[in-house]
Amino acid sequence: MKQKCIFSISDINSGWFDMEFKTEEKTVYISASDVFFHDSPKELLLMLTDFLLQKIDTAYVFFDEEPGTYFLSLEKEILTVAYSIYDCIYKDNKGFDIPLWGTMTFNEISNFIPIDEILLQAEIDTKVFIQSVYKAFSKYAHNHLLYDKYEENWNYFPKEEWDMFEQAIKQKGWDKKDS
Repeated sequence: MKQKCIFSISDINSGWFDMEFKTEEKTVYISASDVFFHDSPKELLLMLTDFLLQKIDTAYVFFDEEPGTYFLSLEKEILTVAYSIYDCIYKDNKGFDIPLWGTMTFNEISNFIPIDEILLQAEIDTKVFIQSVYKAFSKYAHNHLLYDKYEENWNYFPKEEWDMFEQAIKQKGWDKKDS
């Protein structure tokens, strides 16, 4: 049975980007660090834009931790949020270069990266999830004070990626509250 999964940005502070994934049954908090200068939130927007434009139906994105990595996998309507103690943004012992986001499935990724814990795995309503990402980033995109906080505490706001994501959301009519 599909669940609503709501994404929110819980805090952006001093090089940390904190997120929450909430279903009816569980709430998972994860953080991304800018220690490796990777902009995972920007990559999340790119990934979801490709979902919206129906270029892909399976993808993942990594969020650096210190040490370790969280990652989000979206396969059709299955959301997985997992953790590895491994800093998988670099190359593993096989020399496999793992991009910050891509189209591998959760099982394909787990062939390259040891999964220490699956924090959340659920069949979700992808539309609700994507709308919640839109709502979370929209607050920062359209509020000067939050926009400045984003840039002061994380990275440059991903304006180009946001604009593409917002345009794709509006094309589907998913920017409406009751859609």
